[in-house]
Amino acid sequence: VALAFPLVLESWLYARLLAFKVPGVALLVAAGAQAACGRSRPAGVALCALACAGWVACLASVGPRQQLREAVAHVAARSGPGERAVAVGLPDDVHAWYALAAGVGMPGCGPYARDLQERVADRDVRWAVVLYPRALAGPLASLEGTGWSVDARFPGWIDGGDGEVAVLRRR
Repeated sequence: VALAFPLVLESWLYARLLAFKVPGVALLVAAGAQAACGRSRPAGVALCALACAGWVACLASVGPRQQLREAVAHVAARSGPGERAVAVGLPDDVHAWYALAAGVGMPGCGPYARDLQERVADRDVRWAVVLYPRALAGPLASLEGTGWSVDARFPGWIDGGDGEVAVLRRR
């Protein structure tokens, strides 16, 4: 059980690592619980409860990873008829799942804002969701310098605290 906990904490940082490590972690916890129960059932139950309590405490104290869903919901709740939105960020359109669920058309701007100017040339594009605004300071400054302003910021701890998401609105 003690060996499994650091693996869980490390995996919490990235979903794909968590997905690959959960089966191994579950086997380690089960083997530890079985070994402990073989010696003393109360001790085994106590170790399992301790492992579960540690995991719950970690989940309860960590805060949001990256609030993509909340940023998309912000746009969906505030955009008017005919207003469109884009997302600025990663090579993969990770926001697209949330945009689809919220009924918001939100194409990406290509890897690291490659197609940003082309996308925002359309005057119906009134919203931009910027993932990692510190890493994309240039594109963010470009938007702010051309009549866009930050409407909301959503903090996130992923990637060493750089998981913030900024929502900009064209004024």
